[in-house]
Amino acid sequence: MLSLKSKRWYRFLQHTMRRATVECSDKTKLLSTYIIVVLQNERILGKRFATTACTAHFSLFQELTMFGRTSTNSSVMNELIPDEPSAIALLQAKGILHQQRPCDCGEGMSLSLNGRPARWRCHRARCRKQVSLRDGTWLEGTRLEFSKVVRFVHAWSHKYGTTEFCKNMLGMTPQAVTKWKSRMREIVAQSLLRHPLRIGGPGFIVEIDESLFSKSKDHRGRSYPQQWVLGGVCRETGQCFLVPVEDRSRDTLLPIIRDHVRLGTTIMTDKWRAYNGLSRVGYTHLQVNHSENFVDPETGCHTQTIESLWAQLKRGNKLRCGTQRTLLQSYLHEFMWRRRVGVGDPYHKIMQDIATYCPPR
Repeated sequence: MLSLKSKRWYRFLQHTMRRATVECSDKTKLLSTYIIVVLQNERILGKRFATTACTAHFSLFQELTMFGRTSTNSSVMNELIPDEPSAIALLQAKGILHQQRPCDCGEGMSLSLNGRPARWRCHRARCRKQVSLRDGTWLEGTRLEFSKVVRFVHAWSHKYGTTEFCKNMLGMTPQAVTKWKSRMREIVAQSLLRHPLRIGGPGFIVEIDESLFSKSKDHRGRSYPQQWVLGGVCRETGQCFLVPVEDRSRDTLLPIIRDHVRLGTTIMTDKWRAYNGLSRVGYTHLQVNHSENFVDPETGCHTQTIESLWAQLKRGNKLRCGTQRTLLQSYLHEFMWRRRVGVGDPYHKIMQDIATYCPPR
């Protein structure tokens, strides 16, 4: 007898499997395996613990649902779960690993996949030098298998690479997951810093606001300085900027706005006094008094778009159970990078960024 929650799982998975039958027999097989796991947990552990055990396998279902993503075509699926030689060839084709490598003796080295780890070998009789395939690349100093690297990058880019998923499907420890996610954020930070984006322009509207990301709770616990973030979002394009600031004074905020917003833009803000003077430096400035209206009845000015952006950003912060102050900038970079990618394929974009900013040397 199935519990109520397990019945819901079963009906949901049955419905998903019926849709999958038309698309891919492999997907049907994998989903069938997942249903068996659910039922086994119910039978072995009993109703009380079945739901918890099934939830532990939910990361598997997260991976399976990627087969139905419109942005995930058949070629990417072939890249998602390759063997080691295929993963190495893929990373070479993407420009992340060396395709050829000369030896110090002047001879060319050949790639040897016999044994582990994979190495470049010089076959000159008097040399016989060997070099790790990872040396001089973005993967130098790492030990994660190449096939798992590909899967992790895909999972991170499509935002289903939870710690539970990486632990169950890739065999990674929580500490390793944290380090690899930090490596990914370093790449997107370089992408943003080397190609800064100015938003807005004549005919565009940019909403600007500041939000508090660190505050004490009713004066309890250790007292930390407040951490404010200045943000702006273009209504027409959805592009945004997010910058941590030490304070909300005019001398701090106005230079940041001028660095990130093109002249001639219509800027909408609340009545915070630090924004006074924007109309004198090349912008059309509209304000809304939030103590009276959410939308100004005369000008139609509002800041609901930037408020929605804060909600999205803080939702991720809550899922992480907060963010260390030293890591806040890196998470802001990741958020902005994903907004810049937009409807494009984040997997191919991050692969391109890795090859561009950390090429083999």
